[in-house]
Amino acid sequence: MTKKLLSGEKEQPASGQVIPEKEAVAWTARLLGDTWLLLIICELLDGTKRFGEIQEGLGKVNPQTLSGRLKVLEHCGIVTRTAYAEIPPRVEYDLTEKGYGVSEIVKSLAAFGQRYKAEIEAQMAGLSEVGSIECQDGSTP
Repeated sequence: MTKKLLSGEKEQPASGQVIPEKEAVAWTARLLGDTWLLLIICELLDGTKRFGEIQEGLGKVNPQTLSGRLKVLEHCGIVTRTAYAEIPPRVEYDLTEKGYGVSEIVKSLAAFGQRYKAEIEAQMAGLSEVGSIECQDGSTP
């Protein structure tokens, strides 16, 4: 049920009703909200990479963390894992079409960070008495 506004304005949802777009945003944020998942996707936007190359590109990621996140992305159909029967074994990771679909989100996040990072960090410095926001990897936004 929606409420009609005056003078033909856009209809608003009734109180407590979930807007489908918000539901989709919340679902996507839960899926991709992990910092490492987005950074792995960002690494693979350049093309196919081996585990070591991804790890090197990410810097301080624990190998078990990276392996677990790659498995999640593979299970969701965002990343493909190709193992070659060679000695030594070779495994490569690449984004699927679905994975490349995330590129616009990554680009938007990058643009937002580049534009507002310094300003927001300065504003958040005043929150130290109230509490700080900390990411899963221990860094702050």
